[in-house]
Amino acid sequence: MQNIADVYRLSPRQHHLLASLATGGVPGLCVGQTAWTLRGLYGPDLVFRAWREAVARHPALRTAVFAEGMAEPVQVVLAEAGLPCEEWDWSALPPTERDARLAELAHAERTRGFDPGGAPLMRLAAVRLDPDVYRFIWTYSSLVLDDRSASLCLAEVLNACRGVGVAPRAPAPYRNLVAWLERQDATPIRAWWRAALQGFAGPTRMVAERGTVPPLSRVHQLPLDAAAAERLRGLIEQHRLEWDALLAAAWGLLLHAHTGCTDVTFGLAVPGRPAKLAGSEAMVGSFRNVVPFRLRVEGGATVASWLRGVQGVRAALRPGELASPEQLREWAGLPAGADLFESVVEAEVRGNDPLADQLEAEPRRVPAPDGHPLELRLSAGEEVSLRLVFDAHRLDPARAAVLLKELGAVLQAVAEAPGRTVGELLTTLSRERVHALPVRVAPSLAEEIAAVLTQHPAVERASVTEGGAGLVARLAASPGAQERDEARRRLRFSLFYFADAADDAADDRYRLLLEGARFADRYGFEAVWVPERHFHENGGLYPNPSLLAAALAPITRRVHLRAGSVALPLHHPLRVAEEWSVVDNLSGGRAGISVTSGWIPNDFALVPQNFAQKREVMFRLLSDVHSLWRGGTLAVKDGVGNDVDLRIFPRPLQRELPTWITCSGDPSMFQRAGELGHHCLTALLTQPLEEAAEKVGLYREARERGGHDVWTGQVTLMLHTFVGDDADEVLSRVREPLTRYLRSHIGLMETLVKSLDLQIDIHEPQWLDSLASFAFERYYRTGAFIGTPESCLAMVDRVVASGVDEVACLIDFGVDSTAVLAALPNLAVLRAMCEEGAEMGSLSLRRYLARRIPSLVVPVSFELINRISDPSSPTGPFAGSTEAVPV
Repeated sequence: MQNIADVYRLSPRQHHLLASLATGGVPGLCVGQTAWTLRGLYGPDLVFRAWREAVARHPALRTAVFAEGMAEPVQVVLAEAGLPCEEWDWSALPPTERDARLAELAHAERTRGFDPGGAPLMRLAAVRLDPDVYRFIWTYSSLVLDDRSASLCLAEVLNACRGVGVAPRAPAPYRNLVAWLERQDATPIRAWWRAALQGFAGPTRMVAERGTVPPLSRVHQLPLDAAAAERLRGLIEQHRLEWDALLAAAWGLLLHAHTGCTDVTFGLAVPGRPAKLAGSEAMVGSFRNVVPFRLRVEGGATVASWLRGVQGVRAALRPGELASPEQLREWAGLPAGADLFESVVEAEVRGNDPLADQLEAEPRRVPAPDGHPLELRLSAGEEVSLRLVFDAHRLDPARAAVLLKELGAVLQAVAEAPGRTVGELLTTLSRERVHALPVRVAPSLAEEIAAVLTQHPAVERASVTEGGAGLVARLAASPGAQERDEARRRLRFSLFYFADAADDAADDRYRLLLEGARFADRYGFEAVWVPERHFHENGGLYPNPSLLAAALAPITRRVHLRAGSVALPLHHPLRVAEEWSVVDNLSGGRAGISVTSGWIPNDFALVPQNFAQKREVMFRLLSDVHSLWRGGTLAVKDGVGNDVDLRIFPRPLQRELPTWITCSGDPSMFQRAGELGHHCLTALLTQPLEEAAEKVGLYREARERGGHDVWTGQVTLMLHTFVGDDADEVLSRVREPLTRYLRSHIGLMETLVKSLDLQIDIHEPQWLDSLASFAFERYYRTGAFIGTPESCLAMVDRVVASGVDEVACLIDFGVDSTAVLAALPNLAVLRAMCEEGAEMGSLSLRRYLARRIPSLVVPVSFELINRISDPSSPTGPFAGSTEAVPV
């Protein structure tokens, strides 16, 4: 067998690449390239000689792959192989023309591809730019070389050119990997992947379906600024992370933000060099692999703890890094050809790059694309940068640029706030940085809807993606509306419960609590507030908010769980801190409380001695609760009279317990809350909105006096809420229960009489009934979200103008629970009208589009709609080109 040094089987990765080349039809698929410039004495003859020595030294550079007419493909190592190389002299050309030709040459070399049977599967081009300056372009097939192997070879060549000797013994050949794999027991690896892929429903998708047009590869680059890069390095060092796990976590969060999926799957590029295989780090061959990486986004976990979990997933898959897609499909029970991932992420640490000390070589690399529509690479060295290779036929270049900036924004947000919860981080990103969110509809409806949207004067841009699988539309703001819309976007929406029901309706009211919380969690609401009420049929269902919050923790993932409110003088601070620490642990760090001094004498049957000084007792006990939460101790007497210092267990996840002070109307309470640096919870039962706005101003001023940031203090306003399709129907449904509710609150009646300067005794039934009816008319028009989404927008604007940050929508004031649950999608529509990008279900989307574009009639048969698009570009500490260029 003349000129044949070795013949052996292919690795699983090589089998997959060979199959991709046979069916992919993608120009330049599985082709990598590196270009560098040499000056002075480093001419083509010297470089070509060094490359010939490298070809003779490394079997992978003399390897061909034969498959045609064979039962099983094999790779053949030639004893000798030539070096395909070409030279051009462009030194006489103008610099602009020369640069254009260099780009054309590099592109042509990549798209030429390789015949697998023609060793060596590499080419070298040398271009003379000036008398002593040459640009070299090396193109290679990933069938025989991955990017790290290419770097090893190039570093060896450059060292040889400089007179630096190479190791006397060549590294172990690639055949050692193939032989090692054949000796391994696949049973544990198969079992691990089966468990990891159990219930796998398909990759998380971000782009249009594959069409008949050949892929058109383009690339965006984005360097991160030095401060952002330094924060990322600090995060990695502090929490013992790896760059690829950090990138995977950031991409997983962005996929979740765009799709709403909590179980996301994408591809992770892995080195594929087994630690147990001797000499694998120095081997030259095709090791790099791409495997599915499946993450569950846990909104309640802190960012740091969730990142450590992602790192754990990354570490666990190392033994199975070399599994091929074909093997994975078989182990997961998927049909042949089923997609395992749509996007791929990869991290390159330049400090581990053999070329890191060859700076004069100015290497510029184009990694070998695998043909996926989205391939993201993070390069970490002295600088940190992101690179996105994408199919321009399946993803608009402008949207791809926004997507890359969003990924940079997620990385920055993760590095800035590892102590926050994942849910808080996502909420911040959705408001400030992450935009360009797609609308997905049934393919049969996409063309029709796009046509209507395009014709409507309010639509700035509308398009249907390839294959009719998705729709992206941006609704232009009406003149003068931008400032108002920006203010609306800052308003958060929560659900608030007050349990105004008799105990014979307990089952129904608890159903309203549980299902309402699930709805709030699924559709991006800020929080669920649960009350503390005692010894009365109207409210006695909810005697302990921590018990209720603990019940909600396992059925929700991202919504915050808050008490509205804890009547603190009724409790021992040790019990309050203990119970809410349990909630914090059960929910993954989503607990929060508002505290009140209480006002009903019957409640103080629990601790009658605290009633007279209940307000001061509340602030004193709150100080104890916060000290215990931070890990401090409380001096108390035990059962036999001994002095003991006690601390709480379990330890809470959050460093600080988010705390609101319930301020019903007394201006001094607003000021005290501000001075202490707490948040503020208020309502309109005892004050009109205009008066509440004045007190919010007092609260902000008090925060400044107390040395606290003015605007991080959150003002939450409770509003009775019922949002429906028809205003008359809503009014008819809520009139009786809300009037009954208002009649039961004598304090409200007293406030109303005082404001009208009426000389009457409200305790007389004839006056109470009349005043309750009058209060309803006044309250539902000026102090509630009662009506349709459109009619409630006026109240939204008044609430925003008053300085409120969050509206807590009280939904259980006596309306039938089934009707309340059925109306929640309309509340989601109202929220979406305030904040483009809010998550909605199909019914909500139909109502949303019908309201924003009255001429559009959308059938109920929409598929689940995750987001409404607003493709405005985010801003952040990033610089660099985002123009799409050919790969």
